[in-house]
Amino acid sequence: MWYGNQKARFLAKEYQWAQVATLLIGIGAIVIGLRSNSMFALFLIALALTGPVLMFPLLSGVMGLKTDRRAFYMSTITTTLAWVATEIWMPEQYAYWFFPLSIIINGITFFGTHYALNKGFKLSESPENKNGNTPPVSTQKTFGL
Repeated sequence: MWYGNQKARFLAKEYQWAQVATLLIGIGAIVIGLRSNSMFALFLIALALTGPVLMFPLLSGVMGLKTDRRAFYMSTITTTLAWVATEIWMPEQYAYWFFPLSIIINGITFFGTHYALNKGFKLSESPENKNGNTPPVSTQKTFGL
């Protein structure tokens, strides 16, 4: 349960973390952009990272799963770490395996974290329509495997 002052402090801390993260990401983007020789290579790197990172959170939101910030952060961190690890340690002849591997890692961590935190898959709630009818069956609170 949130109390007035506690919630304000939490939001202030979250705002500070967002500012620091934005600053670090911006500095990193500038450094990467200045060191790059090809704009197309930058585009491919961005596509290789953002595609797998955003795939499952976006799909689950479209399909009606209530997305959770913590599950998104956990899957983003693990996918980014997997991307860095494959860039460093994976031999060049197996580089094409990164994309499917990162999608699998993202899906497992996103859905696994969501399932563990919510003790099931929590679906988003849709409000009753104006006629007073109940929402469709697909908007139940949670379901297990």
